[in-house]
Amino acid sequence: MSDSTFDPKKFIDRESEQGLFEDLLRYETAARILAIRDVGGMGKSHLLEKFQYRCRTVKPRIPISLVALDQLADYSPFSLVRMISEHLSAFGLQFENFARYENARLTGNFSVISSSIYLQASNFAGASEVTIAGTIMKDIATVNLGGSGIRLSPEQENTAREVVVGSFFDDLQKTCSTKPVVIIFDSYDKCDSGLKKWITNHFLEKYFFSATAESKLALIIAGQDLPPFKAKWPEEDCKRVVSSINELRRWKKRHVEKCLRVHGFTYEQPDLDAFYRLIERGSPPSDVIQLMHTYLPKKGTR
Repeated sequence: MSDSTFDPKKFIDRESEQGLFEDLLRYETAARILAIRDVGGMGKSHLLEKFQYRCRTVKPRIPISLVALDQLADYSPFSLVRMISEHLSAFGLQFENFARYENARLTGNFSVISSSIYLQASNFAGASEVTIAGTIMKDIATVNLGGSGIRLSPEQENTAREVVVGSFFDDLQKTCSTKPVVIIFDSYDKCDSGLKKWITNHFLEKYFFSATAESKLALIIAGQDLPPFKAKWPEEDCKRVVSSINELRRWKKRHVEKCLRVHGFTYEQPDLDAFYRLIERGSPPSDVIQLMHTYLPKKGTR
């Protein structure tokens, strides 16, 4: 997801929502998550693009990764990490352990993977004797211990991916002990159920609810549904860590008028009144803007 087509001149309203984002970036409290819920078409994704634009244009720039969770290659934590690392590396951030283990995975060097501290949580299917980060590894199907071009077995590949994911986020945590980093998850409601479970039970638990208060890793997560924060963690922890937007602020007539103006439409007062009535009746701004494009001419086209 990129802000290459984002036009800040056409961004309407959302002052209060942007204020909560700015509060998050000050890191003056324990709040590290901004959770945004609303129905489709209300402007959540556009707001996230605004956040991304802000981080990329402020001085000094804030490394940011904006990921649409419904557009991952295979809806796995590994694919998610690959995308985030690509985005953040563009800002000059380096992830040394991640690079080491990912290179080992790509070259089939399982001896590097097997020495990893991240194997403590790995599951070796079919293994009868394993010593983590050590010397004994017997009876694992098609064990490959190293060598360029060697292909890992399916069990080894799964293990290697777990190591890569763990090493990336631990590298990121080290970076965030001194530097702010923002990760944005869009379309949480549309992502795979397995990835939802991983985000809640691992990512949020380890890197936000169990993280130190000094961490400057911020997360914005948006969708029509959100992780079950209050069902998973005590209410006082949720209040401490999570800032919530349960509904984006609805447009006023002045916002509709600004929208008509910045998009260059030719309109009269009855047009403004008609489009605002649609907003009052609950029509999403995205639908209203589409109708503007359908029924109104642009300036200079008559």
